[in-house]
Amino acid sequence: MFLARVLIGKTCIGSSSMKVPPVGFDTTTDGQHIFVVYHDASAY
Repeated sequence: MFLARVLIGKTCIGSSSMKVPPVGFDTTTDGQHIFVVYHDASAY
C-alpha cells in the first residue's frame, strides 16, 4: 500500500483512451475513487 500526497488541480471524467487530460484540466477521475495524474511533479 502506498500513501502519497497528490495535487489534483482541476479534474474531469476520464476514459481509458486518454493519453493526456483535455485542455484546461490537470487530472482525470472516475468520479469518486481514482484520480489519474499525468505529470510526475504532481505527486510527492
